[in-house]
Amino acid sequence: MNPTTVVHADNILTHLELDPQLVSYYDPSISRTTIQTVRSGTYSAPDAIVQAVFDVLQADVELGTGSSPGLIDRYSLAMSVFEQAGEYHAARLVELRIADAAYLGSQFSLAARHYTAVVDYFRNTGDNKYLGYVLESFGIVQHYLGDFGRAERLLVEAERMWELCGAITKVTSVRVNLANLHLDSGNFATAEEYYKEAIQGFETSGDEVRRAMVATNLGILFIKQTRFAEAAELFYGALDVFQRHDKVEYTATVLGAIGNTHEAAGNPTMAISWYKQALDCGMKLGNANLITEKSIQLGEVLTSVCRFDEALYHLEQAATLCITGADYKGLCTVNTQMAMVFLGTGNTDEAWKRISEAAAYASDQNWNTQLVLCKLVSAQIAIEIGDDERALGLLRSIEEVAASLRMEYELVQILNLQYLLHKKYGQFPDALRYLERYRELNEKILGLEKQRNLAMVEVKLRFEAQQREHALALQEEQRVREQQRILLENMVPATIAERLLNGEAFIAEQFDDVSVLFFDIVNFTQMAASTSPAVVIDFLNILYKQCDEAVARHGLTKIKTLGDSYMTVAGAPVPQNDHVERMVGAALELQRIVSAFADTTSALVKHELFSEKYHTLKVRFGVHCGPVSAGVIGEIRMVYDVWGDTVNVAARLEQTAGPGELHVSDQFRKRVLEIGDGLATFTSRGKREMKGKGMMQTWTMTAPSA
Repeated sequence: MNPTTVVHADNILTHLELDPQLVSYYDPSISRTTIQTVRSGTYSAPDAIVQAVFDVLQADVELGTGSSPGLIDRYSLAMSVFEQAGEYHAARLVELRIADAAYLGSQFSLAARHYTAVVDYFRNTGDNKYLGYVLESFGIVQHYLGDFGRAERLLVEAERMWELCGAITKVTSVRVNLANLHLDSGNFATAEEYYKEAIQGFETSGDEVRRAMVATNLGILFIKQTRFAEAAELFYGALDVFQRHDKVEYTATVLGAIGNTHEAAGNPTMAISWYKQALDCGMKLGNANLITEKSIQLGEVLTSVCRFDEALYHLEQAATLCITGADYKGLCTVNTQMAMVFLGTGNTDEAWKRISEAAAYASDQNWNTQLVLCKLVSAQIAIEIGDDERALGLLRSIEEVAASLRMEYELVQILNLQYLLHKKYGQFPDALRYLERYRELNEKILGLEKQRNLAMVEVKLRFEAQQREHALALQEEQRVREQQRILLENMVPATIAERLLNGEAFIAEQFDDVSVLFFDIVNFTQMAASTSPAVVIDFLNILYKQCDEAVARHGLTKIKTLGDSYMTVAGAPVPQNDHVERMVGAALELQRIVSAFADTTSALVKHELFSEKYHTLKVRFGVHCGPVSAGVIGEIRMVYDVWGDTVNVAARLEQTAGPGELHVSDQFRKRVLEIGDGLATFTSRGKREMKGKGMMQTWTMTAPSA
């Protein structure tokens, strides 16, 4: 196809358009709905374009849940198709997605390159529909790249664009990003002003949750200014909002911020406690980004108190998640902190390895802040191994960069290390110069006002921490008990789980009168051998789910499954006077489920498992009643089991049943007939030899005639 020929691909390309007013541009549910629309439509566009649109929308579903490996390549292929077809607007819409995917994947240099092309295109065409969004995203990326001046210009332009569109909420969102920018660049007064404007904006719109999110950011600013009491007040207010709205992810963020407060106030023990609560929230959600972030925070504070083994455990957990999610910026941070751990333990070889990997990531992606941190740690390692010349070179290379990035805490360390090195070699003029700069900056950061603030805030934090700890301890106790209950109920019946939770350590009891049922699948071994394990598992899951539901409906207790064998009991662990009647109802329903199963199961199971030889499912049943013993067996993995002669007889009845037969004992039949004639019909099987029991009269039970 001639690249200069515009195809005018019917209305298929309209599916690439994004609604700039959406909170999330790549909402997976919206993307899936659009995919269904594409599938059901007919278009005059070339097949290559239709397929490219479909590929983009499929990738959008993944992008809606976070960037994943391969997304950028897939978008790039689609963009190439559109450009070759002369569909340049569609190509730029896909390039916007490439930029967003790179941004989410922390590939900021790549994101900046594509955002530049997209911004230029929309400016040249006069299409302002996406400019506010693109400018804001581009500004955030420049912030991450450390180009604060360009980031501010882009964000201010985005703010103006949203104002022209009348998108007030978006204006407020940009102001939050401007505040974050000024926070990181050290312009605290401007940052505070923007944060307070944003808080007022979300308060006016009635968005309590987003107001609390901004308040959390303002609290982080207050920590940097040593305004700990004000920070704590904001954090606890935000925590209340997030918990009331069940926003677990945001709860984790503010719990981590409270941990930051304690860490900055010189209380690492309390910081560790709060960070662990934040990590628990991430675990509860299964949110890899949260788990990574909180694991890194824990690793940092544990390193500071020389608890290196614990620090390494959490950092390795974070590293695994970063590698799995292709989060290279996160991995850079993890490797930097791991280098500090290995430096602390004296393993300088491993420390060099980790910091070299981190520095390579930071250099390749132009992550200037991370690169400063990497070189600072490298200098500390060089000093440890006696390579002072290398250490000085590293420190000189980052001194001006750290100052331009307003990394004052790191700059204090850089100046102090240079002072100590020059002093060591008798280079006193240089040593004095660095000492003066170190003292000046250190006094700015750790002045007398901060010392007074720390003393006052410590009292306030201790009091509030005691109150919060008491409330959180109660919540934690309830949470742990609930988790234990859920775990136990997966292993034992609910009533037994409750008894174990209430402290009953040993459960063994006798039941004088229960009903026991066994069933197994005829020819299961041959059926399973003819197909894949995945299909067999699918088959058993579908069958047992239906059986479990039937058993529960009749008030029976499932005891166990063993391959194709299933056991259930009525009358234990809670005695039931009507256990025989319940068992009859359950047994007949299970028989109906099995009879209809081949027609109701999944297409995959039906195709692969029910071949011509096994076109129907046949099950043997055995039922008996009488006394049993029951109890909880095992310590590490507990199970509730029943045993005794009654159980053995029920098992023998099942083994001697015919395919599809409900084989019951004479004793069970008599108990059923005592209740009434209408429950079931019985046909004599005569007397049969039962292993260990001699000759027994048995019966086939069927549903009563209509």
